Amino acid sequence: MAMNIGVFTALDDFRAEVGAVIAEVHASSSAPGVDRPYVAGELEAETAARYVTNGIPLNDATLAGLTRTAEALGADVYVLG
Repeated sequence: MAMNIGVFTALDDFRAEVGAVIAEVHASSSAPGVDRPYVAGELEAETAARYVTNGIPLNDATLAGLTRTAEALGADVYVLG
C-alpha cells in the first residue's frame, strides 16, 4: 500500500518525526548478543550493500552444485575468495 503523506501532514514534519523515532530506536539498549537495535528494513539494506561490495556468500554444498552444473554445461568456472 502506498499513501500520500502530504494529505495527512506536511512532508517535512513527517520526515522530522520519522527521523526522531529512528534516532530513539538507535539510542535504545540492545538485547544481549545483538549489536544494536535496527529499524524496519535497515538490517536488510546493510546486508544488500555488503553483498554488492563483497558478493553473496555461498556454502560449500551450494558452490559445489553450481560448479557441477556449470561444468556439465561446458562453462568455465572461476571461484573467487
